[in-house]
Amino acid sequence: MYQFISSSFLGRKKVEEDKGKIEELISNISHQTKTPITTIKLYSGLLAECDLEEKEKHLVNQIVDQNDRMAFLIENLVKMSRLENGIVAVHPQMQDIALLMESLEGSYGNRTGKKIIFDPGYKEAGSVEAFYDLKWTVEAISNIIENALKYTDENGVIQISVKPYSSFTAVLVQDNGIGIAEEEQAAVFQRFYRSERVNGMKGIGLGLYLAREIIARQGGYISLKSEPGKGSLFQVFLAEKQ
Repeated sequence: MYQFISSSFLGRKKVEEDKGKIEELISNISHQTKTPITTIKLYSGLLAECDLEEKEKHLVNQIVDQNDRMAFLIENLVKMSRLENGIVAVHPQMQDIALLMESLEGSYGNRTGKKIIFDPGYKEAGSVEAFYDLKWTVEAISNIIENALKYTDENGVIQISVKPYSSFTAVLVQDNGIGIAEEEQAAVFQRFYRSERVNGMKGIGLGLYLAREIIARQGGYISLKSEPGKGSLFQVFLAEKQ
């Protein structure tokens, strides 16, 4: 019994030490890449202000695009690693769903270009509470909205609404974009998954994966209904009870 207890204690200690090393490594990666990415952005911006030929302007734009993509990739890799290793934890609590919707509407309600419609029903239905972490849930649903924006054409519409159920409250994100084939619907939540249909478009395949991880850690889940050419419906189910 003594040996078992000692072994368990040492095992937990080793796990904590490993977690600390991972956290330090992630922080170092984030810190060390921040300066060169910022520097590349600065110099490419200065180049763009020069009197360049069209071909040279195109090359500068390519540098800017790839640098932005690298920054986005590193930012999401850091988030993913911290979530998976328990370094950053979600802290859900019972609160009004209106707080979540108001935060999303504040970010996307005045966006120009593709039409984003927020159903005002969440304001009119009275207080509907759910169990969620405001900051991380905003991030998760924002990833889904960004996904909808990316794969919906300029005349597309994205509708965001709330639907209460008996044990969950769902936030619905519906678009009329390119849609997702049935055989790919489970795969889109995997890390780095990109459909062959969208290989020519920007993206790294982490947004939906992170959204699912964040919601699952709060006791919720995400469902997807979609059909190619007819858009997609993502339902983010947040528990109503702890």
